[in-house]
Amino acid sequence: MRSPAVLLAALAVLAGTGMLAACQPDSPTGGIAVQDPWIRAVPPSASATAGYFVLENGSGEDLVLEAVTAAGIRRAEIHETTMADGVMRMRRLDSVTIPAGETAAFAPGGRHLMLFADALPAAGSAVTVELAFADGRVLAFEAPVRRGAD
Repeated sequence: MRSPAVLLAALAVLAGTGMLAACQPDSPTGGIAVQDPWIRAVPPSASATAGYFVLENGSGEDLVLEAVTAAGIRRAEIHETTMADGVMRMRRLDSVTIPAGETAAFAPGGRHLMLFADALPAAGSAVTVELAFADGRVLAFEAPVRRGAD
Protein backbone atom coordinates (compact mmCIF):
# COMPACT_ATOMS: atom_id res chain seq x y z
CA MET A 1 0.00 0.00 0.00
CA ARG A 2 1.32 3.39 -1.00
CA SER A 3 1.47 6.29 1.39
CA PRO A 4 -0.72 9.38 0.81
CA ALA A 5 2.44 11.46 0.25
CA VAL A 6 3.50 9.25 -2.69
CA LEU A 7 0.03 9.42 -4.21
CA LEU A 8 -0.06 13.20 -3.85
CA ALA A 9 3.38 13.50 -5.43
CA ALA A 10 2.27 11.34 -8.38
CA LEU A 11 -0.88 13.45 -8.83
CA ALA A 12 1.19 16.65 -8.73
CA VAL A 13 3.51 15.33 -11.45
CA LEU A 14 0.55 14.35 -13.64
CA ALA A 15 -1.17 17.70 -13.12
CA GLY A 16 2.04 19.60 -13.86
CA THR A 17 2.59 17.61 -17.06
CA GLY A 18 -0.94 18.42 -18.19
CA MET A 19 -0.48 22.11 -17.50
CA LEU A 20 2.83 22.17 -19.36
CA ALA A 21 1.22 20.52 -22.37
CA ALA A 22 -1.54 23.11 -22.29
CA CYS A 23 1.03 25.92 -22.20
CA GLN A 24 2.99 24.79 -25.23
CA PRO A 25 3.16 27.60 -27.79
CA ASP A 26 0.88 27.34 -30.78
CA SER A 27 2.40 26.45 -34.10
CA PRO A 28 3.39 29.51 -36.17
CA THR A 29 0.14 29.15 -38.11
CA GLY A 30 -1.97 28.50 -34.98
CA GLY A 31 -5.05 26.69 -36.24
CA ILE A 32 -4.88 27.81 -39.87
CA ALA A 33 -4.92 25.03 -42.45
CA VAL A 34 -5.16 24.59 -46.21
CA GLN A 35 -7.13 21.75 -47.79
CA ASP A 36 -7.15 20.50 -51.40
CA PRO A 37 -4.70 22.97 -52.95
CA TRP A 38 -4.07 22.86 -56.71
CA ILE A 39 -2.95 25.03 -59.59
CA ARG A 40 -4.52 24.81 -63.02
CA ALA A 41 -2.17 23.50 -65.72
CA VAL A 42 -2.15 25.71 -68.81
CA PRO A 43 -0.53 25.51 -72.27
CA PRO A 44 3.18 26.47 -72.42
CA SER A 45 2.37 29.75 -74.19
CA ALA A 46 0.14 31.02 -71.33
CA SER A 47 1.46 33.69 -68.98
CA ALA A 48 -1.18 33.37 -66.23
CA THR A 49 -3.00 30.63 -64.38
CA ALA A 50 -5.13 30.20 -61.27
CA GLY A 51 -4.66 28.53 -57.90
CA TYR A 52 -7.35 27.03 -55.68
CA PHE A 53 -7.68 25.72 -52.12
CA VAL A 54 -9.87 25.85 -49.02
CA LEU A 55 -8.54 27.93 -46.13
CA GLU A 56 -9.68 26.81 -42.68
CA ASN A 57 -9.55 29.30 -39.82
CA GLY A 58 -9.50 27.32 -36.58
CA SER A 59 -7.49 30.03 -34.81
CA GLY A 60 -10.31 31.48 -32.72
CA GLU A 61 -9.88 34.97 -34.20
CA ASP A 62 -10.67 36.55 -37.55
CA LEU A 63 -7.85 36.28 -40.08
CA VAL A 64 -7.02 38.75 -42.81
CA LEU A 65 -5.19 37.28 -45.79
CA GLU A 66 -3.16 40.16 -47.23
CA ALA A 67 -0.65 38.71 -49.67
CA VAL A 68 0.44 35.63 -51.53
CA THR A 69 3.72 34.55 -53.09
CA ALA A 70 4.63 31.43 -55.03
CA ALA A 71 8.04 29.95 -55.77
CA GLY A 72 9.10 30.50 -59.37
CA ILE A 73 6.13 32.82 -60.04
CA ARG A 74 6.83 36.46 -60.93
CA ARG A 75 3.60 37.83 -59.41
CA ALA A 76 0.77 36.30 -57.37
CA GLU A 77 -2.49 38.07 -56.53
CA ILE A 78 -5.80 37.37 -54.82
CA HIS A 79 -8.72 37.69 -57.27
CA GLU A 80 -12.47 37.25 -57.32
CA THR A 81 -14.73 36.43 -60.24
CA THR A 82 -18.28 37.81 -60.10
CA MET A 83 -21.25 38.04 -62.44
CA ALA A 84 -22.47 41.60 -63.07
CA ASP A 85 -25.14 42.46 -65.64
CA GLY A 86 -24.67 39.12 -67.36
CA VAL A 87 -20.91 39.60 -67.70
CA MET A 88 -18.23 37.69 -65.77
CA ARG A 89 -15.78 40.12 -64.22
CA MET A 90 -12.56 39.45 -62.39
CA ARG A 91 -11.05 41.91 -59.95
CA ARG A 92 -8.04 41.96 -57.69
CA LEU A 93 -8.68 41.88 -53.93
CA ASP A 94 -6.39 43.66 -51.48
CA SER A 95 -7.34 41.26 -48.68
CA VAL A 96 -9.78 38.55 -47.64
CA THR A 97 -11.15 38.23 -44.10
CA ILE A 98 -11.88 34.71 -42.85
CA PRO A 99 -14.00 34.81 -39.69
CA ALA A 100 -12.93 32.70 -36.70
CA GLY A 101 -14.06 29.10 -37.01
CA GLU A 102 -15.00 29.40 -40.69
CA THR A 103 -13.54 28.41 -44.05
CA ALA A 104 -12.98 30.37 -47.23
CA ALA A 105 -13.07 28.58 -50.57
CA PHE A 106 -10.74 29.70 -53.34
CA ALA A 107 -12.42 27.88 -56.22
CA PRO A 108 -13.10 28.16 -59.96
CA GLY A 109 -15.72 30.83 -60.62
CA GLY A 110 -15.12 32.65 -57.33
CA ARG A 111 -12.18 33.74 -55.20
CA HIS A 112 -8.87 32.37 -56.46
CA LEU A 113 -5.18 33.12 -56.82
CA MET A 114 -3.85 34.52 -60.09
CA LEU A 115 -0.30 33.50 -60.85
CA PHE A 116 1.72 35.35 -63.50
CA ALA A 117 5.01 34.12 -64.97
CA ASP A 118 6.77 33.87 -68.31
CA ALA A 119 7.06 30.10 -67.85
CA LEU A 120 4.33 28.53 -65.73
CA PRO A 121 4.75 25.14 -64.07
CA ALA A 122 3.69 22.05 -66.02
CA ALA A 123 1.11 19.45 -65.03
CA GLY A 124 2.58 16.94 -62.61
CA SER A 125 4.83 19.46 -60.87
CA ALA A 126 4.13 21.38 -57.65
CA VAL A 127 4.52 24.97 -56.48
CA THR A 128 5.27 26.20 -52.97
CA VAL A 129 2.69 28.86 -52.10
CA GLU A 130 2.93 31.20 -49.09
CA LEU A 131 -0.07 33.03 -47.65
CA ALA A 132 0.75 36.12 -45.55
CA PHE A 133 -1.74 37.32 -42.93
CA ALA A 134 -2.17 40.76 -41.35
CA ASP A 135 -1.02 39.48 -37.94
CA GLY A 136 2.35 38.40 -39.36
CA ARG A 137 1.65 34.69 -39.70
CA VAL A 138 2.73 32.97 -42.90
CA LEU A 139 1.37 29.63 -44.06
CA ALA A 140 3.34 27.71 -46.70
CA PHE A 141 2.03 24.69 -48.60
CA GLU A 142 2.65 22.68 -51.76
CA ALA A 143 0.08 22.97 -54.53
CA PRO A 144 0.17 20.30 -57.26
CA VAL A 145 -0.25 21.49 -60.83
CA ARG A 146 -3.00 19.60 -62.65
CA ARG A 147 -5.64 19.90 -65.31
CA GLY A 148 -9.03 21.00 -63.99
CA ALA A 149 -10.69 17.61 -64.56
CA ASP A 150 -7.87 15.59 -62.94
